[in-house]
Amino acid sequence: MKNKIGLVAKIDKNSPDNLSDDEWRYKFNYLRDSEDSLIVFNWEDLREDGEIPQYVYGDKRKVELKLNGNINNICDILVIGQMGPLYERKSDFFTFLKRLNNFSGRIINPLESIYYNISKKYLMDLSANGISVVPTRDVNGNSLNVLKSMKFPNQNSIDLVIKPKILGECGKDVRLISSFKNQEEFEIYLDRVKDAIFQPLISKIYNFGEDSLVFVDGKLVNCVNKFSGKMKVNECAHEGNVIYTKKRPLTKQLEVAKKVMDVWPTNFDYMRIDLINSEIPLVSEVEIINPSCYEIDVGIMSEFNSHIKKLIDKIKNEI
Repeated sequence: MKNKIGLVAKIDKNSPDNLSDDEWRYKFNYLRDSEDSLIVFNWEDLREDGEIPQYVYGDKRKVELKLNGNINNICDILVIGQMGPLYERKSDFFTFLKRLNNFSGRIINPLESIYYNISKKYLMDLSANGISVVPTRDVNGNSLNVLKSMKFPNQNSIDLVIKPKILGECGKDVRLISSFKNQEEFEIYLDRVKDAIFQPLISKIYNFGEDSLVFVDGKLVNCVNKFSGKMKVNECAHEGNVIYTKKRPLTKQLEVAKKVMDVWPTNFDYMRIDLINSEIPLVSEVEIINPSCYEIDVGIMSEFNSHIKKLIDKIKNEI
């Protein structure tokens, strides 16, 4: 049966094929080499009534830019891919998710899992299930001086990181506690972000980076070490040039990742689990919304996309 596959990715009308970058161009052309038709559209373009003013259409014969189509007519499986930084556009992103509630097809990953992944509360839930995570606590009205005096047992931390609880993994509001000059500046920050969490900044990240394990349909398809070398510690907790290295995961990392997937409370198709190496690996992040899987960084585009295609083929047989 011929299906209509939708990809959420950036469209660039100035590019010959209207696609914005090599990763999604490769993915689009890889998946296009089948009996299915594909469409690509910018997530910002989806309207309340399901209309999409412009999108890229492709099949085995041609690729072209089309105008005005309804998501329920032009695709029946939707892969949420390239979306760019979301923290500064939270309101737009929530509007996009609300509009997807009216989509009659199958979404990869399902909306229920995306909604659950939005809040860093999932780290606290994993901890409550006995999984070792980077210790994560709500600010809960604590003053700056109280936070500066806090210690985390068994963690060789060199500072504390504070970040928004919602979509707050990167961006200008990820700060080091030591960067705040006074309580007034801290309160202005809290007023802006509304709901914040804090974590120890663990020195092992500086020495060894963190490992990302990528799973598609429950199968490990990539393991990458992300290392930033000598990171600059000032106002921002994330600076430096990242080096990506493909590696073989440790048995203890696979064991922790399996526990994460076993207790995850919603259905998911693929996820990335970031781990800090320790005697027991610590989960620092689980990404489901639009995870970077680093396939282009370590040169496994074809292999990775073959797993995505197998996932889509499985879903096609289920719908």
